[in-house]
Amino acid sequence: LLDEPLSALDAPTRLRMRGDLRQLLASVQVPAIVVTHDRIEALALGDSIAIMIDGKLRQAGAVESVFDCPADAEVAAAVGVETICPALVVSRSAGLVTVEIAGARLQAVDIGDPSTDVFACIRAESVTIERNPSGNPSSARNRLPARIVSVTPEGPLARVALDCGFRLTAIVTRQSEEEMRLREGEQVTAVVKATSIRIVPR
Repeated sequence: LLDEPLSALDAPTRLRMRGDLRQLLASVQVPAIVVTHDRIEALALGDSIAIMIDGKLRQAGAVESVFDCPADAEVAAAVGVETICPALVVSRSAGLVTVEIAGARLQAVDIGDPSTDVFACIRAESVTIERNPSGNPSSARNRLPARIVSVTPEGPLARVALDCGFRLTAIVTRQSEEEMRLREGEQVTAVVKATSIRIVPR
């Protein structure tokens, strides 16, 4: 049992030790339980993951499965989904569901749940920002006019808060931020693929 083994380390040391710990666990072939509040640490070290909230097991499975398909809004928040919005299902067709969020309509993959009151969960890394939409349409079904609320540098990345009628967060590289000259108050287009929106019951 490793209870937050890297929590007291500074960021560069934690990054290096995370890789060393993963290699050690793989080499000794001893089953280990790692307790952590750090989702990046869980991704890097785990083969399977169990999400505990308020002392209760909420979801368990392969790391990729839990991170890609959280069972509910609280699990989604626990695994780092930045945008979790109440939404209303307005139609279903051909494996897709159309939901309405604050007047905006988005298409997502239909998970087969009959609920009409749902949450739409969108990871920041799944949101693309376009300054001037190109003439070649992308495969993304969801294109939303947006106003930049804020741009927050995070080392090599930048976190961009967008107002699309609802709050949407995007993460871009600092290079992209500078090339597109993303500034507070300016209008852009937020692009999200239907496969990148996870719908969970409310």
